[in-house]
Amino acid sequence: MKKTITLLFFAALFIVFTSGTNNSGGRAGQTGSPGESSCNQSGCHSSFALNTAGGSVTLASDMVGWAYVPGVTYNMTLKVARPGSRLFGLSLEALTTANANAGTLTITNAAQTAIGTRTISGVSRRSVTHVSGGGASNDSMKFAFRWVAPATNIGNVTVYFSGLCANADGGTNGDYAYTGTRVLTPFVSTFNRSLNVIEFSVFPNPVREKIHVRYTATANITQFRLLSLDGKVIADWQETGEGVNKETDLALINNQLGGAYLLQIINGEHTGVQRLMINR
Repeated sequence: MKKTITLLFFAALFIVFTSGTNNSGGRAGQTGSPGESSCNQSGCHSSFALNTAGGSVTLASDMVGWAYVPGVTYNMTLKVARPGSRLFGLSLEALTTANANAGTLTITNAAQTAIGTRTISGVSRRSVTHVSGGGASNDSMKFAFRWVAPATNIGNVTVYFSGLCANADGGTNGDYAYTGTRVLTPFVSTFNRSLNVIEFSVFPNPVREKIHVRYTATANITQFRLLSLDGKVIADWQETGEGVNKETDLALINNQLGGAYLLQIINGEHTGVQRLMINR
């Protein structure tokens, strides 16, 4: 009986917290981005000023230097924390400089998060939000999800996010709200910054002994570079000949360490970069 009452209690709190939602839990479009408010708006969780009283909301990722490679999928975690809080929520979105959706947000744990939408200035913005009961925890909560970078370089992307630290009293009073932003810049290696983008495929990925690449060459010489995630050249190769859907194998050195790398292709006035994993 006690367990049933507790579950109903948390459900009642999240109904109050997320009224007018776009999914079964959190409210989309509450990130504090241009045209939006946050969850401490008047009539909601507005007992205290925004970003006060020792709490925090922070974004973490496996993206190096907060620089995205087009088309690459990144793991992200939003941590909402405040000592004494028992229930947490979030609203997060990634926008272009024109405040349109940038890349694709995807869910990895449906028990905690979902995708919601809200139309702002005629644009249906997609947000990662919590599901009902998905943020129940003591003192802090980490919400995990993924972001797929845009297929091409679209310039800077800003991630807007807000977090709620609730006291689980069944209402909206006494709760704290926090907001933050993170700017993601396009990854550009230290080489060939002015070249046009060329698309190519790498398989299998992860790789072990060699990297198999399929590409199109409009110039006679094609250069390949294996880069560390901070842009340093680890190895390079060169192929000759023009053609569509050309294929080649790039052999790795025997002592090449496993981990995440970038493969850069350069052909004439075109270049491209893809992320790959080496398993050793």
